[in-house]
Amino acid sequence: MKKMIVSVILILLFGAFAEGATIFVSPGQSIQAAIDRAGPGDEVIVKPGTYPERLRLKSNLTVKSEVNRKAILDGSSLGNGTMVTGTEVSNVEINGFHITRHTGGGIQFGGGGENIRILNNEISWQKHERVQGHAIVVYGMKWVGGIEPARTKNVIADGNYIHDVQTGVRSAFNEALTFAWDIEGCQITNNVLERTSMIGIDLIGKVGTDNWIAGHVRGPNTIAHPRKCRIAGNRLIEAGTHSMDVAIYLDGSKDVVIEDNYMEGQKGHGIVTSVEGHNFTTENVIVRRNISVNGVRNFAPTATTEWGKSKDVRMSHNTSVATIPNRNGRLLSFYNGTDLKVLNNVFYLVPGHQMLHTENYNDWATGMFPKVDGNCWWIDNNAIWQYEGKFYNSLAAFKAGTGQGKNAIGADPQFVNIGARDFSLKSGSPCMNSGLPLTTTPSAGSGNVVTVEDAHWFTDGYGFWDGDVIQVGKHLAKVVKIDYNLNRIELDRSIAWSQGTPVSYPHVGGIDRGAVEHGDIPDVDTDGTNPVDPVEPVLDSPIKMRIIIK
Repeated sequence: MKKMIVSVILILLFGAFAEGATIFVSPGQSIQAAIDRAGPGDEVIVKPGTYPERLRLKSNLTVKSEVNRKAILDGSSLGNGTMVTGTEVSNVEINGFHITRHTGGGIQFGGGGENIRILNNEISWQKHERVQGHAIVVYGMKWVGGIEPARTKNVIADGNYIHDVQTGVRSAFNEALTFAWDIEGCQITNNVLERTSMIGIDLIGKVGTDNWIAGHVRGPNTIAHPRKCRIAGNRLIEAGTHSMDVAIYLDGSKDVVIEDNYMEGQKGHGIVTSVEGHNFTTENVIVRRNISVNGVRNFAPTATTEWGKSKDVRMSHNTSVATIPNRNGRLLSFYNGTDLKVLNNVFYLVPGHQMLHTENYNDWATGMFPKVDGNCWWIDNNAIWQYEGKFYNSLAAFKAGTGQGKNAIGADPQFVNIGARDFSLKSGSPCMNSGLPLTTTPSAGSGNVVTVEDAHWFTDGYGFWDGDVIQVGKHLAKVVKIDYNLNRIELDRSIAWSQGTPVSYPHVGGIDRGAVEHGDIPDVDTDGTNPVDPVEPVLDSPIKMRIIIK
């Protein structure tokens, strides 16, 4: 039954392809020739083997390896260029290829289109030459005597494995997996990136007058930004070779959820919500249930430039860990932004790191400093909290000097097994059942529309994925629609609540701090009525992350 429901959702999401023919390609034959003669709705199935060719995709077509990653596109003899391209195409899928030993880009779409799926591909041993060198990139723009936006809608990159790729050099660098400019509705999910030379995953938009591309833009000096996007369940190991190389980077985007990702060993930050264009913002971003381990820096839910800023960023239930002594790294950093909140996270480190670092290039106004509370902090000794230009050597001093972190605790979170990267909490952990509600209800009421103090902690999926399951008091309900201006959440069922009722993500007993909720989340309300869909894992790894799938 569940598989049937998933199939129906996929059909509704992407639109049903017209039923067509299946064309098989064997080694020694040309995949491109099969693509060229395929009609709308056809499927090109490529048998295992090595194919020394590049592909140009067209609309209404699926091109798929018969055995996952056993159809190999080998670029070693092809010179510089992108291996797979699609220009102004819609309803297209590239699935299950191994692209390797090429110079230039791996998979590139551009010029506008919709319903683009990049699934289960492996990209390896890529070299860089000239400018274009992304392993996977989707551009929401085109060149017509200059650069102009090209609306691109409903794009998914899922299950891809990118490793050992050189995507650029400092003078001409590219990210490994990038969605850029005018893209509405994108999901980057369940991908694995290992040993990428520059930034790992990136959403780019909101180009300003300072940007290299601005001189080529037709019309106003800006290009629309990626929006209504989800980055979830990805695993990024050893991203970057320089201190500015981020594992997951937002550079001008809006309405984004970054959740359930695992990052380790990155040379820069784990997650940054920034923008590089003058006077632009990255806004309405949720960063939750991510784990970052042994990065030189881990989380920066803020702009990291002096000219742009972040707004309405909510970071909760993440785990930030540093176990390598004396790296002078930072577990949590703030630079430039407004209305930033950090709640119920776990920060764990050995000596030689800063717990928290704040720096504002433009002198934050009074009251605009980020709210940091309900977090669990742990270090053996010599912790440093830097906040508003002052340094504090203990959590107690930080609380007293800043008025922040009233409900924070300084205690060993008691992870199950750090060495095995299992960051679940042991029974009896002081970080268990001790977190704060994300928000509350300002007044009592009943019905299927709940007003809360702060709705920015939640998402309705924007029509591209299902909304959150949330817990309002004892009730579990699915989010249908959110009005962020009025802080109103429409639910899939009617419930009743009191003034001050806590509203959070589903939890067992009290609210845990950190990325992994202890116990089994119920799939029905505690009174046994109103069933909701179960919580299911989608990332099978030792960190035992839980992702809510509706």
